[in-house]
Amino acid sequence: MRIFPALLVTSALAAVTTLAVVVVDPPSEPEDPPAAEQAGTQRVTPDPDDPSTWQTSDRVPGEIARPLPEGARRTIAKDRRLRFTAAPGVTVTGWDEKTPRGPVRYYVVRAAWEERGVSVDYAHGGKVKKTAPVSELVRRTPDAVAGINGDFFDIGDTGAPIGLGVDRGTGIWKGNENGWTQAFYFGKEGTPHIKSIGLDVTIRERPELPVLLLNNPQVRHGAIGVYTRRWGLASGYQWTDGQKKDVRIAHVVDGVVVSNGKAGFPSGSKIEGQYLVARGPWASEQLAKLKVGSKAHLEWSMPNDHPMGITGNMIVLKKNRVLTSDDGEMHPRTAVGIDRDRKQVIFLVVEGRQSFSRGYTMEEVALKLRALGAEDGINFDGGGSTTLVAQRKHGLKVINSPSDGQQRYVPNGLEVIYNKPQ
Repeated sequence: MRIFPALLVTSALAAVTTLAVVVVDPPSEPEDPPAAEQAGTQRVTPDPDDPSTWQTSDRVPGEIARPLPEGARRTIAKDRRLRFTAAPGVTVTGWDEKTPRGPVRYYVVRAAWEERGVSVDYAHGGKVKKTAPVSELVRRTPDAVAGINGDFFDIGDTGAPIGLGVDRGTGIWKGNENGWTQAFYFGKEGTPHIKSIGLDVTIRERPELPVLLLNNPQVRHGAIGVYTRRWGLASGYQWTDGQKKDVRIAHVVDGVVVSNGKAGFPSGSKIEGQYLVARGPWASEQLAKLKVGSKAHLEWSMPNDHPMGITGNMIVLKKNRVLTSDDGEMHPRTAVGIDRDRKQVIFLVVEGRQSFSRGYTMEEVALKLRALGAEDGINFDGGGSTTLVAQRKHGLKVINSPSDGQQRYVPNGLEVIYNKPQ
């Protein structure tokens, strides 16, 4: 069964340089914001028919947070569980908190993006729809020292992530022009950003055709999607969510249309060239305009050619302003923030669905990122997907306790890499 509607990843080497663990004091964690700034929240009930309200890819219902009266949101007690340096400029800290809603355990990774040798990149399994534990995704990159899970994904069907996927080494792996475009990315100038960014996909000879998707889990109604060898083996009618009426597929090899019809959706075979898949009567009619033997050169790009990027489901913090009032379901959470004062990318990983940690609401994610010093923040997939790995004495280790009892297989994530300057 499909979990997400249609809405878009680099291979690396498998080796990790072991770094000595040095215990140092990371930047002190600021206290939570004043309760007055946290008042007026709302509880949002997820709508099973509206993906924008879903909390996690697995859609497991979360415990509803107890409403708090004005001024009652506070930390009762706070203990540091661990702290270590995974690499120069990369610190990991773990905390246990007691709150009026129950205990919370969370971890904070700080990566100084201006530190020589430190970089943040997109992590994946070598094919868009290939899933693996976060530890395996991160180990594929030499000198990776920390990593987290990433985008929401099609957990019940293709396994592919929903949104953008761009890495520094091999560029764009997937994306879409609109819908599910809220992203964390680095610009060419070398600084991180969090904002909506779409992918422009076109056919050079027929730019008017509605090609909106690259290597997405499914093609949405009224659109045309493109699938390349980076997707993995062809997925047949999974690309149309099982729909066989009012769909069409065209095969392009070396810039020439070699077939175009309403049937013949390949499944389980390697992809040579590209497949254009249309869903819906109008989109199918448009794709039919590509005649067999005609030229069709496919092109895709992002504004300003950003070197890396990955999407989440919601920008929760922008210029210190909390953008969500969802204070309902509590879940394990994974989120990313940007602390521009310290020039640090912040990974926030919150344990949940366990007796020692209740998880966070979406609003609590935003408030915690702000308390940690972030001006901007974005929420990634959570629930059983939430995973943090980091470099210890004997290699990369899972630092948190995934709520499934083991690492979930996921399609992508974010990783911090340290290449020792020569």
